[in-house]
Amino acid sequence: MGKDDSGSSHGSGNHADEKHIDLDSHIEERFPDPDAGKSEAEKAAIDKALVRRLDFKLIPWLTLLYLVSFLDR
Repeated sequence: MGKDDSGSSHGSGNHADEKHIDLDSHIEERFPDPDAGKSEAEKAAIDKALVRRLDFKLIPWLTLLYLVSFLDR
């Protein structure tokens, strides 16, 4: 009885790993890595530009929320 229980748990774990691997390969096929083939300097420049764009979008809203919170007190 103990052998069957341990064998089935390992079997289901392997089956879940296979599904996870299949899902990963499916995602990689649909959404290829946009940074593939770029140097570290190019990746750093892209990341810096992304952070800058996010900052320009988020900081004004966060400032407004902070001001409203301050005025609410």
